[in-house]
Amino acid sequence: MRGRSLLLLGTAALLAGCGGSSHHSTVVTTATGTPFGREANAICAAANTKINALPGTNADDPGGAQSVAIEREAQADSEAEVRALTGLAPPSALAGAWRRLLGTAAAVEQNNETVIADLKANNPSKASTDTNQTLGTALTDEASALGLSQCAAAPAPGTDDGSASSGQG
Repeated sequence: MRGRSLLLLGTAALLAGCGGSSHHSTVVTTATGTPFGREANAICAAANTKINALPGTNADDPGGAQSVAIEREAQADSEAEVRALTGLAPPSALAGAWRRLLGTAAAVEQNNETVIADLKANNPSKASTDTNQTLGTALTDEASALGLSQCAAAPAPGTDDGSASSGQG
């Protein structure tokens, strides 16, 4: 999920006792440590790696063809990430939060199209809109609340430091 810091998740279990019984039930409150969380983080880590490995945009010509092409490629990677995430089935306790996160991710993707159009029109200052920042922050917060650390990351072209993400979360 692009240009926005995404998600840090931690799993907590709540134990509830019934009467004097020793029977306990576990309620999943984050995706951390769950198969769902591992799969979501792996999808996000792979997309983050691809986007970070793209060359950085040209600061001297942010609306130039090279910068627009890089942003388009990052957008395509981000869209593939969202499609893959949409196919996951979260634990039922996380379903509402997951739907909100996917809705925010869709809004981010739609806004990214506007950002790219602004770059193509050679209006890079407009491309750094408050909307982009607001949506990115919301996406990061939602992913963090779910315990999805890789999905809460903020990938950006030209930021590959040579280290690989583990995809664990």
